[in-house]
Amino acid sequence: MRAFVRVAAVAATAAGLFLAPAAGAASAARTRPAAAPAVQVPIKSGTTRITTIRGVPNLLLRNQIVAIATDPGTETLIDGTAVFGSPSRPPAFRFAFPVSGGQVARRSLSGHINHRGGILLADISNARKVLIGRFTINLGRKTLTGLVNGNPATRFTLFRLDLSHARIHVSGRTITVSNVGLKITGAAITALDTALNTTGFSTVTKFGTLSSTLHF
Repeated sequence: MRAFVRVAAVAATAAGLFLAPAAGAASAARTRPAAAPAVQVPIKSGTTRITTIRGVPNLLLRNQIVAIATDPGTETLIDGTAVFGSPSRPPAFRFAFPVSGGQVARRSLSGHINHRGGILLADISNARKVLIGRFTINLGRKTLTGLVNGNPATRFTLFRLDLSHARIHVSGRTITVSNVGLKITGAAITALDTALNTTGFSTVTKFGTLSSTLHF
């Protein structure tokens, strides 16, 4: 069942300088002080979970694409019995990746989060495959990036982050960031379709959501 479950879907703070206008006599220039940047804390451990929108497993399966979480990442098929047929409640995938480090602000959406593990994508019709892993979330840039086949020179932006409904909660030494939307980038769609010689990703725009539980 696990093999089947693995079928699936990769302020600046600007200080304003204002010169008071001269009225008759020259007046002294005034500089507005820069706002203090949000203090970030180093992250020791945690988990990020990515949940796809419903129907992604069906879409990938129709295109003969499988996705396998690589250790120490894991994946779960939600409502897996609905993969076949025309269900009224399509299935979804949830991937989980351990946090390996980074630093974030406790009260604002800023900082970055590093991860271990990845997702191996394969097209079973032509035996092509690509591994995307070592994900990095950058809350300031609103991106989720990853390496292709473990090559540090190939890091690219897989998702844009939608923070319009994101929430951050602090309890003790745990920070929870939730309800972050994921939109797959056009560059990622092109790269994945090319690597796998498919068009399976071309219809995917909104991919899902992510949440991170972080311990500092």
